[in-house]
Amino acid sequence: MGKQRTIEDWQLIFSQFHASGLTVTQFCKQHKLTISNFYKWRKRIEPLPATNSENDIEFSASTDHWQAISVNHHSTDTKQWNIELTLPGGVVLNMRATS
Repeated sequence: MGKQRTIEDWQLIFSQFHASGLTVTQFCKQHKLTISNFYKWRKRIEPLPATNSENDIEFSASTDHWQAISVNHHSTDTKQWNIELTLPGGVVLNMRATS
């Protein structure tokens, strides 16, 4: 069984993460943390900031590394589509629909 960390341990971990400049995947691999525990504890310790509206959520590019995407329609057939999503760590998610 893995090491039981205290809330103080996780606060230190998140301070180190913010100072590291690494992605979550890189940081977790380097510090031998599971990504699921990282996000679970980050949600507990670092709740989302208050916003002006319930629908307004701000993401920090320095910690989440969001990437904008655009859709190119090469076909007029809307019943067929193919989506490929490449995730950190080499995971690739493919989704397809054909009529």
